[in-house]
Amino acid sequence: MAAAVRKGMIVNLPADDLRAGDLVLIQTGDIVPADLKLLEAFDLEVDEFGLTGEIMPVPKCVGPETAARVFRGSIVLRGHGKGIVIATGDDTEYGNILKQSSRYIKDQNIQLLKSLVLRRLQKKLLKRSIFLRHEGVLDDIRKVDVFLFDKTGVLTSRDIEVKEVHFGGGNPSIDCVRDRKTWDIILIGCTLCQDRAYHQTVAFANPVDRALISFAEENGVNIDESLRGYQRMYQEPFNSEERYMACGYDHICSGKRIYFAKGDPEVLLKKCNSYVTSLGERRSLDFSFLSALRVKMEEMSHGGSVVIALAYSEDAFVKPPSNYTFLCLFRLDNPLKPDAKAVLRELSEKGIRNVVFTGDRTETALRIGVETGIENAAEFYVTGRDIEKMPLSEVAKQCEYVSVFTRLSPSQKGIITRSFQQRGHRVAVIGDGTNDVIALKSADVGISFSERSSPLARRAARVLINDLTDILRVVEAARHVYWQVGFIAACITFIFLMLLFGLGAKLGA
Repeated sequence: MAAAVRKGMIVNLPADDLRAGDLVLIQTGDIVPADLKLLEAFDLEVDEFGLTGEIMPVPKCVGPETAARVFRGSIVLRGHGKGIVIATGDDTEYGNILKQSSRYIKDQNIQLLKSLVLRRLQKKLLKRSIFLRHEGVLDDIRKVDVFLFDKTGVLTSRDIEVKEVHFGGGNPSIDCVRDRKTWDIILIGCTLCQDRAYHQTVAFANPVDRALISFAEENGVNIDESLRGYQRMYQEPFNSEERYMACGYDHICSGKRIYFAKGDPEVLLKKCNSYVTSLGERRSLDFSFLSALRVKMEEMSHGGSVVIALAYSEDAFVKPPSNYTFLCLFRLDNPLKPDAKAVLRELSEKGIRNVVFTGDRTETALRIGVETGIENAAEFYVTGRDIEKMPLSEVAKQCEYVSVFTRLSPSQKGIITRSFQQRGHRVAVIGDGTNDVIALKSADVGISFSERSSPLARRAARVLINDLTDILRVVEAARHVYWQVGFIAACITFIFLMLLFGLGAKLGA
């Protein structure tokens, strides 16, 4: 989908319906739907890895031709902007790459007999709505001995909802909130503190933002009215490196200014110098508060839950605020998929090693690792911060016995994938997000989902499945290739020998 301006109105329409000359709005989290020439750009950075292989974010601005062009398939990592469509579909840079990739696949040579078997199995899988980019993928999957699983959306559900809210000080339960102003600030923070710069597109918010917005709505907030009542004057979009986002708003009627920050609790605590109690009292952060809060964070993260924090500031003179006031913790329920344990257990029984690699908190990832039966999940783990300090040779050594990698950036997921390969392993990556694209492209086999995966993850993957159980079907089909090829070859050899001996017997007679 794309947010475009038609007849002076912002409308959401399929990207395929865009035409040259359309005005398109893009913002953090969007996949650019067409090649654009920018007319406006505010702190705009995009990921062009799928086009150029460039890992670092690429800044975009209005001005020089190269900096003002944004290409279809790029991911908006930060900021927002407006641009005129200059190419769509196959005429885009990304379209040209896809056409070249298609020609390359068609030119691949596979032995005739194996090719026939692979093609038959590919068609069999397609009947189950399992899509392979080409039949040769099955040959690659047969050799895979390590599966790298992203957590959220792959091993756990992406349907997230708020299950618990925790305050600092005494009476930490949400049911004990007695100060109406504090409660109202929390609800308006749930509504406003999200990455969608244009309120007309809030329906496309990410799962965490949608969970908080739904929580506010369930507690009496009119979402559309609230969004229209505030003017955004500052934003610092979320990115996986910084692990938080911030924004500032002016109330249209009163003119009062308020800032919000949301994200990893440990990151936000470093930006706060005070906290608010359920009675509305504002107190300075102290050791007792921080210790109690970290114990609660540990407790809330059990069971694979996501824990995030919300903070605010009413400092009208500093942009961004130098300090925030800590508001609360949210526990977002993100349960393990029902079939995850069984799938990983069966893969393990087939001699395949399972590994979790995620950008999520260590405690959450370890819990999921233990629940799914990941080898050594409770004993060893490596974080993204650890990897920053290691030479690549040491990262590769760690891969031999560590099966839980946490707090990873998108580029570090790629490093983990390549490190396993450097140790002689054949690697399959299962991911569904834009932050998995580097790893999906680096893997021997990238696997994603036909639905509920990001568009770029689907494009990067060589196999598209419906659910986790389809992985077992694909692995089983791949392992049948050599059995069937061997059986057919043996039959042909037997028939040939029978004919040969039969002919020899006749000549001898």
